[in-house]
Amino acid sequence: MFYRASHPLLLDSKVAHVSLDVFLFFFALSGYTSGFWILLGGGVLLFLLAPLINKLMHGVR
Repeated sequence: MFYRASHPLLLDSKVAHVSLDVFLFFFALSGYTSGFWILLGGGVLLFLLAPLINKLMHGVR
């Protein structure tokens, strides 16, 4: 399970556990989302550069 952080202002450890789980969930989701957009951008860039790469490879076997 996840690391249970204890904070002196939170009297109930279950609240701390739930808030940490929610934080880790959204942290992981933001990482996957940014990775998705980076890979999608790279794919679009390669797709747009494909004709130029094809011209540069003319005559290469």
